[in-house]
Amino acid sequence: PLLLYPQDGPHSEPQQKAGGDVCQDCIQMVTDIQTAVRTNSTFVEALVDHAKAQCDLLGPGMADMCKNYINQYSDIAVQMMMHMDQQPKEICGLV
Repeated sequence: PLLLYPQDGPHSEPQQKAGGDVCQDCIQMVTDIQTAVRTNSTFVEALVDHAKAQCDLLGPGMADMCKNYINQYSDIAVQMMMHMDQQPKEICGLV
């Protein structure tokens, strides 16, 4: 019965149409991450820990592989994001 008559409304905003504010959202996300990395000494560690926790949702076989990739590439990914010569707008244009 709850599927036919849900008690709660939607919990998230509707998805943007393609070509909508996706570029602006990307620019804001990259800018926010760069700022957080510069100003919050524990941000990267918390982000990596959160990503590893998400790996557990993949199941036992994939979780370890996922965590290994995070261990191997997370530092490099953060360094690349912080040291790119491009502005967030240019980075997001590549996506």
